[in-house]
Amino acid sequence: MHLAARLSAHALVAALLWVASTPAALAQRGDPQAGLAYSRQHCGGCHSVEQGRSSPVAAAPTFEKIANMPGMNLMAFDVWMRTGHPTMPMLKLDASQTEDVSAWLQVLKRKD
Repeated sequence: MHLAARLSAHALVAALLWVASTPAALAQRGDPQAGLAYSRQHCGGCHSVEQGRSSPVAAAPTFEKIANMPGMNLMAFDVWMRTGHPTMPMLKLDASQTEDVSAWLQVLKRKD
């Protein structure tokens, strides 16, 4: 590949990365109400899934705390759910469920 073509390819990649990092591109997909419903059904036995409540299991962080972990977004949540946790059952969320629960977490995120 010629130098000019390589530079153009690098410029294109840099531009795409910059656009992908803008707030509009980082907007969450999913239905927060569906995420709340899923969370109540599948997670509420251990975690508090709504604001201002304590988790039924003291060692389980509240969804509000999870939502406010640094860097928590759709990708981070997806990776977090695919990583085994010794004290948590391995839930297998499909893409839509992951987006919905992540959208609910965004509702719980503090808007400082």
